[in-house]
Amino acid sequence: MEKTIELAKEDHHGLIFVNLVDFDAVYGHRRNAIGYGDAIEEFDAQLSDLMAAINDDDLIMITADHGNVEQMHDYV
Repeated sequence: MEKTIELAKEDHHGLIFVNLVDFDAVYGHRRNAIGYGDAIEEFDAQLSDLMAAINDDDLIMITADHGNVEQMHDYV
């Protein structure tokens, strides 16, 4: 997110595509629910910084895949 915030502060035209893969690759696939939750809280905290850095006519679209969260617990 730090790099994304830096880019948002620059005078740019066009698309900035960001893939925050750590949610899935570092935490989801390793079944690390605590790390996953911590990463989401960190993202939430940084989102306000990103919103403050963008221009009025900028657009942010946030999407997510499942992040393997369904595999972080044992089914009974």
